Amino acid sequence: FGHETDLEIRGQTQLSGDSNTVALECLTELDNRMGSIERSSHDQATWNETIRNDLVDILGRLAIVETEVQKVNRQGTNKSTEGQKTGRSLRRQQ
Repeated sequence: FGHETDLEIRGQTQLSGDSNTVALECLTELDNRMGSIERSSHDQATWNETIRNDLVDILGRLAIVETEVQKVNRQGTNKSTEGQKTGRSLRRQQ
């Protein structure tokens, strides 16, 4: 005990008014801080929702790209198979 922090000293000097006034000031400050926290939480929730929606959109686009790549790969496989067949028939004709 006996050690007063700067905050405690400042708090005591600010408490020099009527106790009702001090209580009202404390409630006002608390209300302001709670409002700030609520806005901050709402902003964070909005950001999270935006990011989730963006990720869903990106995943949807990637699925489309993956499907197209698979189609191209299948077509490439079919063309190489056709090319092999054509090459064989040309060799037979010679």
